[in-house]
Amino acid sequence: PCDAPPQGAAPAPGFKPTDISPWQTARPAGVCIPWSEKQKELPPIQRHEDMVERIWSEIEGLGNMFIYQVLVSF
Repeated sequence: PCDAPPQGAAPAPGFKPTDISPWQTARPAGVCIPWSEKQKELPPIQRHEDMVERIWSEIEGLGNMFIYQVLVSF
């Protein structure tokens, strides 16, 4: 039992490193949910779209910073 590798530790047979789906690599560093994705979930913005995007980016960046700090602190 101790000599066997843990289940799920090895890649599936036939796996190639190029099999990573695009969503895992398409996001810029430091971004959890980019504005282009979030905008699709929201109703159309009538005015000041640039201000809404700026505020979203600032708040979204705080979430990313929090996750990073938790990872490096513990």
